[in-house]
Amino acid sequence: MKLYQKTGCRALLVGRLKEMPNLLMDDRGKFSTKLIIATKKSENNGELSYRVFVQGESALRIRQFGFIGLYLWIEGDFENTGEIMAEKISFLNFPGSGKIDQDYKLMNDFSYREKFELFYIPDHQNSEFVVLH
Repeated sequence: MKLYQKTGCRALLVGRLKEMPNLLMDDRGKFSTKLIIATKKSENNGELSYRVFVQGESALRIRQFGFIGLYLWIEGDFENTGEIMAEKISFLNFPGSGKIDQDYKLMNDFSYREKFELFYIPDHQNSEFVVLH
């Protein structure tokens, strides 16, 4: 494997957000979080999960605009602990690529919470109202 910045291996990961992260802030006001990213090994084999450590504005952006099932492109450094230290994160859109995309296909099934959190309204509920928390 190619060494990255003489500390480890360069990691490029494409996967989906498995759970919503908890946002932490240190004494200096810097944000950080740990993401659990799921990738599919193959059609027959299950999925692999990776821990990704994110700092700064990327952590805040994922907490504000991310949702479970969101596809992410992550570039970073693979650490000895098995975590990926993210340097760049991009949101991806794969329309029609799987069950999650089909379930969330219609924008009428979404509403926005305060602070820009995306909230899914299941089919059995009335989707004409906005849920504010």
